[in-house]
Amino acid sequence: MVGAKTLIQEKEVALSIAGKQAFGITGLILVTIAAAFSTGSAINATLFSTGRLMETVAKK
Repeated sequence: MVGAKTLIQEKEVALSIAGKQAFGITGLILVTIAAAFSTGSAINATLFSTGRLMETVAKK
């Protein structure tokens, strides 16, 4: 599929490149959408945990 050299050079978008190599443009789109959901989930978790931490600190 994708060589190690390509992955090292394109580390920011390596997963998208691998998806494109495996499944063409459909793979690229699917991996990009999955990455967007993953990023959104991480942001959501950070916001909720920070809110919970502030609530705990405020109570003490």
